[in-house]
Amino acid sequence: MMILMVEDDEATAYLHRRALEATGHHVVVATSADDARHYLDELVFDAVLSDYNLSEQENGAELLLEVRCRYPHARRGLYSSGLPWRMKLAAQAGAHAVGDGVRESADLVLALAA
Repeated sequence: MMILMVEDDEATAYLHRRALEATGHHVVVATSADDARHYLDELVFDAVLSDYNLSEQENGAELLLEVRCRYPHARRGLYSSGLPWRMKLAAQAGAHAVGDGVRESADLVLALAA
């Protein structure tokens, strides 16, 4: 599976990328929504995973809404490592159907790696 991971934290991106690649997936890491758009214009992805907290201007839910419209074939996953965000994320994802699921970051990676 070709996966685009949108994660602005270098250490988190490294750990998640290694876990996914260990199970045979190819992972491209974008450090911002703008980087993600660039990769989406250049490559075809089976899945796009995004952290909720990307920048002051954008969040991962907004990016995944755009992905849903432009690339409807791609699976989408929204995650956050901050437990307090979980309820807000679930409500936003449900309201906008931004992804296949809203999870803690490690849970989402484990689900895809399986």
